[in-house]
Amino acid sequence: MAERDAIIKYMDALLEVDDFKDYIPKGLQIEGRPEIKKIATGVSVCMEILEAAAEWGADMVLVHHGMFWDRSDPVLRGHQKARVKFLLEHDMTLAGYHLPLDAHGEVGNNILFARAMGFENIEPFGLYNGKMIGWKGTFPPNAIENFVDRARAFYGTDPRAFLYGPKEITSAAVISGGAWDEFMLAVREDIDCYVTGNADEPVYHQAREEKKHFLSFGHYATERVGVRRLGEVVAEEFGVEVRFFDVDNPL
Repeated sequence: MAERDAIIKYMDALLEVDDFKDYIPKGLQIEGRPEIKKIATGVSVCMEILEAAAEWGADMVLVHHGMFWDRSDPVLRGHQKARVKFLLEHDMTLAGYHLPLDAHGEVGNNILFARAMGFENIEPFGLYNGKMIGWKGTFPPNAIENFVDRARAFYGTDPRAFLYGPKEITSAAVISGGAWDEFMLAVREDIDCYVTGNADEPVYHQAREEKKHFLSFGHYATERVGVRRLGEVVAEEFGVEVRFFDVDNPL
């Protein structure tokens, strides 16, 4: 058992939340019981994960995409009302970390991919709200098909792949989630392959005409890894039980 506030304070410090301007509250979002034995982790707050967490007996739900976005309706109704009501009824804490968890150099969504793929000479890549969010790196010549296969195994899903670059690549960059529009930054930096979550209409022609590779593995798939790893770190630090809930999402 550990104190809720101590866990929140630890995560806030680890992820350096004060350094980020985000679109969503960072850290504590809804206060539940003060003592924590079990933490449920997942990508996005939704009723499916809340119900599964409550059935498991979770005291805290830790997610990457929380509630109360800048663009959200400030009136609690519909699905937002239902989620808040459920959390309050079950006295569960909700905590969320968005951009700080994308960007972190140890437990972040992007660095975990970069290291798993064997990036060398790793450097920050992609500026969001004044902070670098992704990472880029180099590696020995690697057939693009092999790179795609390894990335597919890491994310556990098939990509939308626009493979118009060189047959062998020596550099790549990654920004998880909805960062398709940073593809042209990768092009300007002469990076062979850009990896992200979402794709949109312009990148198909950009990839063809710029003769570069673009891989889109889905917003959800590219952001499973960070919150799962953060939960593992918290479990090691505080001796609490943590379980990742992989709620299916095709996007």
